[in-house]
Amino acid sequence: MIDLLMELDSIQPAEGYDRKAFEVSEQARSRDLLDSLTGTTGGATVHPLKLREVQKLLDEDNLLLAYSLGTDRSFLWTVTREASESYVLPGKGQIEAAARQVYSALKSSRHTEARGFTERAVVPLSQMLLGPVATRLSDKSLVIVADGALQSIPFSVLTHPAGSGSEFLLVRHEITVLPSASILAAIREREGRPASLGLVAVLGDPVFSARDERISRETFPEEEREGGARATRDRDLSAFQRLPGSRQEAEILASLALAFSPAGRTLNATGFDASRELVLSGRLSGYRVLHFAAHGILDPQQPGQSGIVLSQYDRAGRPQDGVLRADEIRKLDLPADLVVLSACYTGLGADFGEDGRATLLQSFLEAGASRVIASLWDVDDRATAELMKRFYQGLFVERLPAAAALQQAQLSMMREPRWSAPYYWAGFILEGDWR
Repeated sequence: MIDLLMELDSIQPAEGYDRKAFEVSEQARSRDLLDSLTGTTGGATVHPLKLREVQKLLDEDNLLLAYSLGTDRSFLWTVTREASESYVLPGKGQIEAAARQVYSALKSSRHTEARGFTERAVVPLSQMLLGPVATRLSDKSLVIVADGALQSIPFSVLTHPAGSGSEFLLVRHEITVLPSASILAAIREREGRPASLGLVAVLGDPVFSARDERISRETFPEEEREGGARATRDRDLSAFQRLPGSRQEAEILASLALAFSPAGRTLNATGFDASRELVLSGRLSGYRVLHFAAHGILDPQQPGQSGIVLSQYDRAGRPQDGVLRADEIRKLDLPADLVVLSACYTGLGADFGEDGRATLLQSFLEAGASRVIASLWDVDDRATAELMKRFYQGLFVERLPAAAALQQAQLSMMREPRWSAPYYWAGFILEGDWR
């Protein structure tokens, strides 16, 4: 339908067929998720939006980039408050092949020999996706509605096609992601909800192993004490290592939250207290910011089983189910302003290249969150702790909006030699309402 409407637009460009194609694309993207959001909008009716309705949701400095990948050709719509335009792009196969190269390059960019390959891989994809709109980008705040494998790529590392070819979009643009433009209306329907009683609830440094000294009092081997990536792609939960950086995150976040609002109530649940039971109890529904610093599980075959791994043992050393699953989260009432998933693969749904995406991330939107920060790959423990410290410094001390705070934190990491590789800072995206 999209392709036919765009073909009609090429024959009769003044008849608005490209706008109708955009609306068909919106309907296809948003119908299922809008249905699931209805319960968190106070019963308000939510529906796929017309183009003019989408425009009313945008701010003056916003540029919405909406992609639709097709077999023979793909399409891009740019939308501002005042105007919209459409563009023809290469077919899905060509775009996703380039995206696959970029994703692989980004994940390995921490290795010195991979740095040059990363830059070379990013430029062709940037030209494909942004070349037609190079003059439209200016310094606008970008809102990205991606499709297919593009949902696995952080647009922050794409380069300006009109520039030198080496400047990341991150340098000039705040970037927010949406599963569809219509979702924004559903999120904003939640405005006017009762004020939260607490400021921040953080769950970090869970107890993963029976060898944990908090259970056995045995000293960790050096390799476990160092920590590692915050994920596993298998279900062998005994393989998880403790994450020292996650406790640092919890302590820093609690300190910054206190500086931001001395009277604000803060829940700092670490160790045994960072449990699945705590989340399912409903106690987190009264906090504005929810922060999870733990391991993540990606289950491509059953995305609803993807989850966050919290404490696997109770205080008596007894094993317990510590995996907080996407299917459980979406049934909760978590009307947070911001949820931060400081773990691996929390922004992905199915295997790379598939249309399924972000089940864990979107489960928090369905539970009531207005915006979620999540990751696209196996992020590094130390680098993530440093990124989160800088992000919350911007959010609480400098009082920046979440999108601006994330941009500033990532830029500061990028400009330091130790953390300059995109692997360390580009893996986190913000999805939801940028305001």
